[in-house]
Amino acid sequence: MLLRFRVENHASIRDEQELSMIAQRQVDGRPEVNVPGTSYAVVPVAAIYGANASGKSNMIAAMAWMRRAILDSYRKWDPDGGVPRIPFAFREDHAKFPSSFELDFVLDGIRHSYGFEVDDEQVLREWLEFFPEGRPRKLFERVGADVSFGRSMTGQRKSIADQLRLRTNSLLVSAGAQSGHGQLQAIREFFATMINSADDRDYAQRLHRTVAMFEASDETKRAAVRSLLSHADLGIVGLRAYEPDANQIAESARLVAMIREAFGREVRIEHSHSKRVQVVHTTDTGTFELALERESSGTRTWIGLIGPVVAALESGGVLIVDELDARLHPLLVDALIGLFTHRQVNCLGAQLIFSTHDVTLMGRYAKSHLARDQIWFADKNANSLATSVFPLTEFKPRMDENHEIGYLLGRYGATPFFADDQLGMSGVFNTTRGRGAAEPGTRPEFAEGSERKPETADLH
Repeated sequence: MLLRFRVENHASIRDEQELSMIAQRQVDGRPEVNVPGTSYAVVPVAAIYGANASGKSNMIAAMAWMRRAILDSYRKWDPDGGVPRIPFAFREDHAKFPSSFELDFVLDGIRHSYGFEVDDEQVLREWLEFFPEGRPRKLFERVGADVSFGRSMTGQRKSIADQLRLRTNSLLVSAGAQSGHGQLQAIREFFATMINSADDRDYAQRLHRTVAMFEASDETKRAAVRSLLSHADLGIVGLRAYEPDANQIAESARLVAMIREAFGREVRIEHSHSKRVQVVHTTDTGTFELALERESSGTRTWIGLIGPVVAALESGGVLIVDELDARLHPLLVDALIGLFTHRQVNCLGAQLIFSTHDVTLMGRYAKSHLARDQIWFADKNANSLATSVFPLTEFKPRMDENHEIGYLLGRYGATPFFADDQLGMSGVFNTTRGRGAAEPGTRPEFAEGSERKPETADLH
């Protein structure tokens, strides 16, 4: 269960921004899960809206970067290669400013808070605490290569601390898990299995996860995948994976060689001899198979999402998706979100966090019906080009307000702004903004200097 995520100095995010999954109020029928040791609950879904290049994808990417650092910093990062971070670039001496990431989550029924701070060379700070009785207890705190452990931290502690003096760019959680430390292995395992992201780069992995579920002996999984397949395209009844033959492998290698000859040897090409996928259709004349490549882009996108969606729902995990609505019909996106907002389907408290442009999901007629505390916005300051992330609840909209119309009219900001003189086509486009609309880089309905942070629960 994910409670809150904070990030500072990553890509377009200059100052600390926070995304909270804490429910602002109880919503009838919504599968909320109580936070242990508190009176709060978490929401199952959060959507981030914003114009192109507003930074909403960077908020998603920051969570994915934190996860990869935990999983890979000890095993895969070059010991002498520093930290492969992406700091905010639009300021003087940007390399001097550290980047920080922090996540509040629930593991084994106990609330935890874990975070770290890095620069280009090393891990500057790292900390982990938990709340077994509602009060914080330190598991460890690290400053540079010096580590202090709390009394609740058991196992081989000195050997882990010694590793950090040799690998200053590795996270202690990553190093400790690699050494077999039970408590740190549990933290790493949480990030490895309970938090997953979906983007274009990992499509092949997600696709084969879907196929593996369909081919599994567990009929419940097969039925779930089959049901979701039928949503994407009338007539799809299954998937089949097969090994490519020698001719297909040779043809693939030939095409790769031609591309590199034309564009240079350094060009990166995803070249794999992994299994090919056939999509099984049934019609009134029989059952037929079609190569996945011949399916529509929307169908391929949907098939690649089924595996991660089913995995999150069956484990109570967290799925993070950038541009969920890309290449998918709005009703299909609504149906997918509805899996997480349906109490009987999402009975283990799975969570979905995604960025989107699909404003119909804010509307009153969406089956998923995103409540006010599930809608977030990303916007850039016009002068600094830094991203701000803020919730719809910050504007205190009326209970009966149509959020879809309000957003399109610019009442909440985070929308694109077109200036006639910049386009050089004055009079061609109607660029009149709605009443109460925000100028680019500002938040509407707030006077200068009166902005405040989102209303999030004080868990501590």
